[in-house]
Amino acid sequence: RVAGVVDDQGMAGDGREPVVSESTAAMGAASAAFTGAQAGIALRTPPGSLFGAGAAWEDFTIEFWLYPATMANGESILAWEGTLRDGTVRVPQRIRARLSERRLAWEMAELFVLPSGKRLPVRLEGTRQLLPRAWHHHLLRFDAAGGMLEYLLDGVPEAIAWVTSTGREGGDPAAVRTGREQAGPVVLGAGFTGFLDELRVSRRFVEEPV
Repeated sequence: RVAGVVDDQGMAGDGREPVVSESTAAMGAASAAFTGAQAGIALRTPPGSLFGAGAAWEDFTIEFWLYPATMANGESILAWEGTLRDGTVRVPQRIRARLSERRLAWEMAELFVLPSGKRLPVRLEGTRQLLPRAWHHHLLRFDAAGGMLEYLLDGVPEAIAWVTSTGREGGDPAAVRTGREQAGPVVLGAGFTGFLDELRVSRRFVEEPV
């Protein structure tokens, strides 16, 4: 646990710790404060973790409390990059959550793969604009059995995508596979100004978030 950052994947920091704020927190006694530094905080991804090389994801949930101060376009909240090999070609993979037009946008590239081998890009963006200097809870969750990817803001559904062969409910669901070529760190708060609390990555579809 690092200033409100929690995970069940064994991730560890790289030594660049965020400032701990005891005056502002969504839950508990403190949160992680970010000051706009472009480097952010990098968490290593050990073998066997969701973001490790060659990982096979089933159900998953990524959630956090966020208090943005400036709401600038492109502020990154969470980002990960990896690489897979397709024959002789190296293909970059990524997942990213960043601010765009006062909304949070999630992007996943080259991660979802259908049984046929085709890879599907996915982008979800909230419909409601975020208020600056206010806490909001963000949650991205995936139901592997049906292929439903859902983004919730403060417990209310904002966007949904059916990551299936038909793009609708009932098609063959895609699964998340990270490449074996390379897996980078999970980077938090690159260029972000504000506070982050209770970040959690889990291998389940969280139905009742806190």
